[in-house]
Amino acid sequence: MACPENVQKTEVSSNPPNGMENSQTSQRSNHVSSVLLYGIPIVSLYIEGQERLCLAQISNTLLKQFSYNEIHNRRVALGITCVQCTPVQLEILRRAGAMPVRSARCCQL
Repeated sequence: MACPENVQKTEVSSNPPNGMENSQTSQRSNHVSSVLLYGIPIVSLYIEGQERLCLAQISNTLLKQFSYNEIHNRRVALGITCVQCTPVQLEILRRAGAMPVRSARCCQL
């Protein structure tokens, strides 16, 4: 499938932190990419076989003029699902620079 003209993808290799990988974590779910969305690099992570974009990163860059409630309401109205990250996935996103070290959870679109 071709990417829209405002989206570019680059591949980034990432592994889970030592001791955090388990038998339920597939190799594909450890794959991190960078997607250039309207000129802004957004980290993506494969979750359950689907590439997901970091909602926090999109909210803090492309959608920073909107409140959390506005973003949430529009996302729900459009039927866009959000997948909660596991602790391993959160750590991968932290190491990729998508999430602050202090973040306790994250959601992927």
